[in-house]
Amino acid sequence: MTKASLGKTILLVDEDKDSNPAIPEALKNAGYFVKSVFTPEDAVKYTFGNDDVNLILMNSGMDGAEAARVILASKTLPVIFIASGIDNQTMDKIRGITRYGIYIRNSGDTLLLASVETAFELFEADGKRCKNRSRITDYQKSEKIINARLRLVEYSLNHSLDEVLQKTLDEVTDISESHIGFYHFVGDDEKTLHLQGWSTRTMKEFCNAAGKGSHYGVDQAGVWGDAVRERRPVIHNDYASLPNRKGLPEGHAPVTRELVVPIFRNNKIVAILGVGNKHSDYTENDIHIVSFFADVAWEIAEKKRSDEALAEREKNYRLIFDTANEAIIL
Repeated sequence: MTKASLGKTILLVDEDKDSNPAIPEALKNAGYFVKSVFTPEDAVKYTFGNDDVNLILMNSGMDGAEAARVILASKTLPVIFIASGIDNQTMDKIRGITRYGIYIRNSGDTLLLASVETAFELFEADGKRCKNRSRITDYQKSEKIINARLRLVEYSLNHSLDEVLQKTLDEVTDISESHIGFYHFVGDDEKTLHLQGWSTRTMKEFCNAAGKGSHYGVDQAGVWGDAVRERRPVIHNDYASLPNRKGLPEGHAPVTRELVVPIFRNNKIVAILGVGNKHSDYTENDIHIVSFFADVAWEIAEKKRSDEALAEREKNYRLIFDTANEAIIL
């Protein structure tokens, strides 16, 4: 037992129960208490139902990344992701999530323990040992985020892409206590923006500016475009004081503060989601919440666009088939 491990509990989240039994064994031999769960959903439930977790070892799959975002939206904990290797797909999943390292499977006990000890040291050095909010409030927020995701998936089955994205913005602005929300697709060259939509409240109460469906260059975007230019989430909590901000178009919502996150796929930015005008400052927890919904929106958008493209192809094939039959009859 080491001083670093004394009295500390690690939550091990790995969907494959037999993937590497050496991990919990090595941690226990080093003096850590280990609690094992096998689904991301169980990880969320356990974390919000217990106060004994000091670090999370999380499978780096898409569901694991989403669970980490939900937990970190309300809890302050070090997270280490477990991966089979480091590639663009893995990095896309966990990009933007506060993490304290990646452990590659089967790298050995020495590297595993070194990763855990380093994570604890960094966590303490960052001064993030703050008291968590009340357990009831945290769990309610977690439930709200998960239920919102389920609603969006169900809503997407019978609504258009534009309607789904607007619904997503409505959900994320509600949970992040923001008054405005917007979503842009980013061109393959990462230099062009395509305004896809606003939240319902933004359109009704705040913004009469034209622009939906328009294209323009990233270099023309205001400071919110820094999310693309700097390839990271950006927070501006005092928008009016920013020296390099650009003027807003006529009819645009006034902005007091904003948070914008990029969405990555294959190491490229494919979209951005932004919220604004929260009454209080945006924080790192808000980044996790908005990033979670940004990823959900992209996954649904990709599915919708794929389905719509397939339906269009089937329509064209049917037209060709019907035309050919008519020609044969004639």
